[in-house]
Amino acid sequence: MPSGPGAFSGCIINKASLTSFSVASLSNSPVSAYCSRRKRKQRSKSTMGKVHGSLARAGKVRGQTPKVAKQDKKKKPRGRAHKRLQHNRRFVTAVVGFGKKRGPNSSEK
Repeated sequence: MPSGPGAFSGCIINKASLTSFSVASLSNSPVSAYCSRRKRKQRSKSTMGKVHGSLARAGKVRGQTPKVAKQDKKKKPRGRAHKRLQHNRRFVTAVVGFGKKRGPNSSEK
């Protein structure tokens, strides 16, 4: 068995790589095959492509949506009036039924 760095087809072998696999695996397959497989794995990692694409079309939907002026809205109650509204919404006008509780934005009847 040749020894030293670069002994197997340009593959650098040091003490750490020889101790990383067992003696049984050394006798079954040559170390050069192990090194060539390892090189192939490393090469495939570096050829990965971009994940999310280019930014050339960023903001496309917002740009083509027509501008609509904001509408005037009623002022929300504050303080005591808001607490009164919350109490009425939760306890007074709430319909108790079976099943899952509906959210405040639910359109089901």
